[in-house]
Amino acid sequence: MEAGFKVTSAFGDQLARQLEVQDAPKEDWAGLPTYRPSPDGLPHRTDEIKYEIDDTSWGSTKSATYAIKVGDARIEFVRAHNSTATKANALHNTVRITMSADSTPEQFGEVLDGLGIPSTPASEGDLRVYAENAILATFGTDTDPTKNLSADKRQAKLADIKDTWGVSPETMVMTPDAHGRNKFLLTDEVRDKLIEALDVGGFRHSISFDKLDLDGWMSLLDGPNPGLIATRARWNEGVLTRGLSSPADMNSGGADYVFTKVRHGGIDEVPERGVYAFIDARAAMRRTDVYVNQIDDGGARGQDRDIYNLLEGSPYETMFKDSIPLSDIRYIVIGEDDGLITRKEIIDALKSRGTTLINGIPIEDYLLENGQVAPQYDPATWNTPLERVLEDV
Repeated sequence: MEAGFKVTSAFGDQLARQLEVQDAPKEDWAGLPTYRPSPDGLPHRTDEIKYEIDDTSWGSTKSATYAIKVGDARIEFVRAHNSTATKANALHNTVRITMSADSTPEQFGEVLDGLGIPSTPASEGDLRVYAENAILATFGTDTDPTKNLSADKRQAKLADIKDTWGVSPETMVMTPDAHGRNKFLLTDEVRDKLIEALDVGGFRHSISFDKLDLDGWMSLLDGPNPGLIATRARWNEGVLTRGLSSPADMNSGGADYVFTKVRHGGIDEVPERGVYAFIDARAAMRRTDVYVNQIDDGGARGQDRDIYNLLEGSPYETMFKDSIPLSDIRYIVIGEDDGLITRKEIIDALKSRGTTLINGIPIEDYLLENGQVAPQYDPATWNTPLERVLEDV
């Protein structure tokens, strides 16, 4: 069992000082776990804690990966700092905990307590603040995401957003996505209002066809966590495929996101060239972990503003945090002459694994050739009546 998360800068500084005083073992690298294939076909983690991606050196006098043991748990804490020599800022202040599969929640809590991280369950007040911050980060026009607003300003902005879009902490729902990450989602009603007002039909992700081999395609379509996964999350899971600018994204912060471009009107028209994944707006626009940049900022978040309103224009990039599950992707188009691997090779490989359907659609109708007709379907996961976690007060 593995758990991973980032800590705040202040706590990261405190933990680093604590580990230095304890003379904890460390490597002078911003480390990633290393995986090796095994006879069962699954990646198994080795004891190594550093990895180089295409000769990109993450070594630096400012970088360190601490590796300590607490009982049976292995803990890794990565310090990458903001050094251009490091090229791994996306890993800064990352904690990874590895425990046996039969570990109990109580044992996991003891490990967190040992690190100085409170292991108490989130209260309703905690969840309310989490929901409010998600709303402010998505719909606020001048909210600094690194600071909490004072009570009066905070409530005034929340009231204005509720009047405009009908969004409040009480209307938000929290649920794990297909990759197991807890997220606060907008309701179907708010999503439909956004889609109509902004004329958003979906989003297009450009797949790095010249870098994705057959194993990479199988991971995307038929792996343990199928779908589009941001560089940092993907590499942390041992899937070492490259995106268009993965090493640069590790330095800019863009490695935490999946990059897309908004499509107005609809996504029924399949392009004549290229290798793309098309995400339906009904799936994507319930999310609040999204950011929009008007220009190519290399994944770095620019000034804060009303994110969804920006989609009315033609922004350069729309970025979704961590991943876009395969269940949210309506179809993928693969030009026969555009990829490292052909569409037929991908279909044959899926069939050899016993996979004939993706999202309930025959793979031949889901993995399209350029110019084919887009499949029409409406997965229930796009319209999920979830129980709200906060009471109206």
